[in-house]
Amino acid sequence: MNYFLSFLVLFFSFINISSAATFNEIGDAGELMSTAQDTTGIGSLNEIKGSFINLDNSDPDFPVSDIDAYKINITNTSLFSVSMTANFVDEFGDDDSDPYLWLFDSAGNLVFDNDDTSGSNFLPSIVAGDLALFDSGVYYLAVSMWEANPLNYYNLAVSNLEEGWERNGFLGVGEYELSLTDPEISEVPIPAALWLFSAGLMTLIGARKKVA
Repeated sequence: MNYFLSFLVLFFSFINISSAATFNEIGDAGELMSTAQDTTGIGSLNEIKGSFINLDNSDPDFPVSDIDAYKINITNTSLFSVSMTANFVDEFGDDDSDPYLWLFDSAGNLVFDNDDTSGSNFLPSIVAGDLALFDSGVYYLAVSMWEANPLNYYNLAVSNLEEGWERNGFLGVGEYELSLTDPEISEVPIPAALWLFSAGLMTLIGARKKVA
């Protein structure tokens, strides 16, 4: 019985490990709630790395800029923050590092957005305290170029991530990094959970063999 209890303690200590994780965009993240990428891994999430591509270059006068959405779990909205670094160029190869950050709740409703950190810093951010009035839980963090907006953004209706986006034909292509404070990954992938279970089980079996 003592070995079984030891196994449980070991297993749950693995499950609750608080290792910082970097999530790398897989392929091209979707732009809707239903196609957003789950940030899988173990423990806290401190960085998301992704890239923007031209989704449609058939019309050079109206390129389709990329929009990426990620599912995260915010554990303390008062401490949650996001800063961004990016290196984007437009269709002419000129610098176009002027992205936008959007945050939607678990129902897909827009709760916060930011364009520029300051008048001289065109990279967006979310500062600790911006979400203090909101509950912890599942959110969707989206990144776009400055010219893309969720539908109904300029209307009185609440914008919803699942309803889509409107674009104005400006392109940004390149890589970006999001540095985050406080969120956790949205889910532990099954392979990782099985690995943790197997590790604990093998430890228990080894201990029993030594006793025998």
